[in-house]
Parts: sequence; structure tokens; C-alpha cells
Amino acid sequence: MTVTDLPKYTDFRGDHHAAKGHWNDPPKAIFKPQPPKAGAPPKDPKKTTTNEDSPPTTAETKAKGNAKAAAAALEPEEVTPIAKEDAQASIERLLQTLRAKELQGMDKRKLEDATKKMDLLFARLKEDQVAQPVLLELTNIVTALEAGKNDEASRLFLPLMQHYVETEGKWLLGLRRLIELA
Repeated sequence: MTVTDLPKYTDFRGDHHAAKGHWNDPPKAIFKPQPPKAGAPPKDPKKTTTNEDSPPTTAETKAKGNAKAAAAALEPEEVTPIAKEDAQASIERLLQTLRAKELQGMDKRKLEDATKKMDLLFARLKEDQVAQPVLLELTNIVTALEAGKNDEASRLFLPLMQHYVETEGKWLLGLRRLIELA
């Protein structure tokens, strides 16, 4: 192959350098309307697809589900009042049970950390700053832990953490540690 056989160099810096099409352009055929396939029902030109016609996306479904769950959790008429003293007493019993195990090393530090975080909860309970739905779930979690049902306590903990992490996040992490240690 000689130098004269090579294609001539083209300068792509000027105007209209891609007038005949660029190497990266998609084929023009994909932009043309496609003929209907054989056996396919004819399209109604008056009907257009809207969001109401299309199925919801996963994110939309999750958002609607989370909104419904959060709204249901916040409705006070569905929640029976739980005495904050009962919730605090249940947690203190659980802490005493865990202290009686005489945990060692990392587990002992986890228990100390959880105890400090539960003190934050007790302060919020004393000031009546914890919502009734949170108290109800908290009592259910501690009851499950006292019964030795750690899996159920973990299952109950997840929605509580998802919906109340902004307001109750500091002590919820301590509750998570208690679930791990129980």
C-alpha cells in the first residue's frame, strides 16, 4: 500500500463537516414511522398514552406505599394509648437482662452504647416528646425481645426506623443494638 492509496485526510473543524453524516450518527431509518406489523391491531391515532395508562414504576409504587404506611402510622385514632412508663419499664427490664449476661469485649461496649442511647429515649419520654405510634411499636419490639423472638423484633424495627429516623434516630440506633444483643 502506498501513500497515494490512502484516503485523503479530511479536516473536521470547519462548518458542514458532517453534512453527509457523521460516523457516529444513528441510521436515518429509525426515525421514520414504521409500518404496522402483520396481525397487529391498528393503532387509534386519537388515543395517546398517559401516565394513567402506563403501569406505575417501582419508585412510584414504593413512594405511594410508604406514604400510605406513614399516614396510617400517624393516625392517632387507630392507636391505643401506651403509657410511657410501661415502655420505659420494659426497656429497663431488657437492659437488666442483658447486663446479667456479663457480656465481654465488643458486646459489652455495644451494651454501654445502647444504654446511653436509651437514656436519650428516656429523656424524650420524660418530656413527652415520643409519638404514640412510636411507643406502640417500641413496646411491641421489647415484648418480642422478652419472648425471645429476635427475628420478629427486627421485622418490627425496620418500619419504625424508616419512618421515624429523622425525629427518633439517635435512640433508634441504640434499640437496634439491643435487638442484636438480645
